[in-house]
Amino acid sequence: MNPETGFEEAAIYKPLENEWIYLGGLGSVLDGSESSVWGMSSNGEHLVGLSWVSGGTAHGVAWDYPAPIIDLGSTVAGRSSRANNVSSDGSRVVGWQDSDFGNRQGVYWENGEQHFLKDNDGSILGEATGMSADGKTVTGFTLDRVGYIWNEEEGTILYNPNADEEYPEDFFTSLPAISDDGTVAVGFSFNPFEGGILQGSSFIWTKEDGFTNLNDFVAGLGYDDLGIDFSLANAVSPDGKYIGGIGVNWDLGDARGFVIKLPETMGTQDELASNSVLAYPNPTKNVLNILSQTEIRHLEMYNLLGQKVSTPTILNNQLDVSSLVKGIYILKVHSGKEVKSIRIIKE
Repeated sequence: MNPETGFEEAAIYKPLENEWIYLGGLGSVLDGSESSVWGMSSNGEHLVGLSWVSGGTAHGVAWDYPAPIIDLGSTVAGRSSRANNVSSDGSRVVGWQDSDFGNRQGVYWENGEQHFLKDNDGSILGEATGMSADGKTVTGFTLDRVGYIWNEEEGTILYNPNADEEYPEDFFTSLPAISDDGTVAVGFSFNPFEGGILQGSSFIWTKEDGFTNLNDFVAGLGYDDLGIDFSLANAVSPDGKYIGGIGVNWDLGDARGFVIKLPETMGTQDELASNSVLAYPNPTKNVLNILSQTEIRHLEMYNLLGQKVSTPTILNNQLDVSSLVKGIYILKVHSGKEVKSIRIIKE
C-alpha cells in the first residue's frame, strides 16, 4: 500500500535499503487497488503486470524503472489483459488477453504489438505464465486446461499427466515456470472435482528427457523427500539449478514449502559428438539395447548425484535394467579409446 495515496500499487522492494519504490498505474482505482506486478525479468530490470483503466477493466502494463509505465493495451474492446512475464531484455512480454467470451487467451507483446500464441494446429493457446530469458520459449496452460510448452521455432508440446484417466478433461494442468535457457520447467496437475490443488501431483520437464513425475524424480535421485508429497511445483531458478513449490506431509497434516537443488549432472552432455554408441528404447522398463561402432570394454551406471550404482554386464548387445528403481541415470560406455555418457530413463 502506498502510504501517500492509501491505495495498493505496484512497487519494487529493495531489501538492503529497506525501501519500497512505487511504480504508479494508469490512473484508475478499483477496490482500493491501482496496479500490481505479476512478473519480473531474471535480471530484475523489467517488471510487468496490470493496471486498472476503468470500472472493471485492466490492461497489461510494463515498467522499466525509472522510465514511465507502458500501457500494453487490449485488442478486445471493453475486455482486460494482463502481463505475466518478460524477457531479460524487456523486448517480449507474455500474458493473456480476454476474448469476447471472457476466455483468457495466451499472447505476447513485441514492439508494441500483441500476438496470439498458437499450437501446432493453429489453435490459440491459453494463459502464458513462464518464459525463457530470450523470450522464445513460453509455458502455461491451454483453454482446455492442458499444460503447454511453446517454442517459437520448434512448435508446441501439450501435456496432461492424467491423459489415461477415465475423465482426463476434468484435470487442470499447468506449467508455470521455466529456466532462463528454456531447458528445465515445472508444473502441476490436479482434479478440482476431487479435492483441492494440494491433492494433485507435480512434474519436472527437461528438454533432454521430457516429463517425469516429481516424486519419482526425487526418488530416482536418492534424495530424502522429508515425507513431502510434491503436489504443486511452480518455480524454477533462472539458472535452472533449483525448483520450488508447495507439498504436503500427510502424516503431519501440514502443507510445506519446498526447494529442491538439482544435481550438477542435469546439464551433462554426451562426451562424443557422434552417435558412435546408441541405447534404446529410452525410456525403458526392463531391457536396454546397446549398439556400438567399436568394442565395448565395460559399462558404468551412475545416478544423478554422480554416485556409481552398478557396473553392469552386457549380453548379446542387451543390458538388463529391471532391478533399477524408477529414475534417471547416466550410463557410461567405455568403447575403444572413447567414453560416452548416455542419459537413461528407467520407467
